[in-house]
Order: sequence, then C-alpha cells, then structure tokens
Amino acid sequence: MSDDIFAPLSEPTSTSLRKAVRYKKSDIKATLTPKQWLKISKDIPINVLDISSKGICIATEYKLAMNTKVVLNLELTADYACLIPAKVVRLYSTTKYGLVFDKTQHTAIDHLISDAENFTIAL
Repeated sequence: MSDDIFAPLSEPTSTSLRKAVRYKKSDIKATLTPKQWLKISKDIPINVLDISSKGICIATEYKLAMNTKVVLNLELTADYACLIPAKVVRLYSTTKYGLVFDKTQHTAIDHLISDAENFTIAL
C-alpha cells in the first residue's frame, strides 16, 4: 500500500480511458481523407463505431499509421454535415482505429443527439 495520501484507494476497474460520453448511431455517413505532406489523398469510406465530443472510433480496410493526421467528413443528420480534423491515436486491430479530434466537437454531438430515438450510448 502506498503511503501517499493522494493515491487512489484501488485500481480503476474500467478499461475505457475515454473522458466523454460515447454515442452510437447506425446511419452516420462518413469518409476520411489522410493529410500527406504537400498533398491530400482521396476520400476513404469508413464505418463509425462510436463518437464523442473528443474523438471517434472507426473501422476501415485502409491501413492507417499512428499519428496520421486526417480530415473526417461526417454526415451526422440529414441536415448537418461537418469536416473535422483529427489524428490517429489508437490501433485496436488491423481495421479498427481510435482518433482524437483537434478541437472538442460539442456542436456536432448536439446535432447527433437531436434525434433522441436514433442513437444509443456506447459502453
């Protein structure tokens, strides 16, 4: 046991390191454009597994390297689409990646949850 009075009483039991609520929505249309030095590549289709105001978990057959900077093109609702700069920060499998947004996306999440019947909270 630590003699540090500010040490946590026990180890965290959660494996999730996320600091924002994650949402799932099945009808998000999305593409990703990797930024390469002095040029931008073509759009790559992606599947959005979950999204929060701070980042996104995606699946794609395209191979992405850690720290790759990308631009996400997300159509969150029928009347709201956005371009979000992000960076690959986690590799969960050969096709599943975690990305962090350059800036917190509260407006995008507000639009996402505006249809209360068409999203779920991801665990």
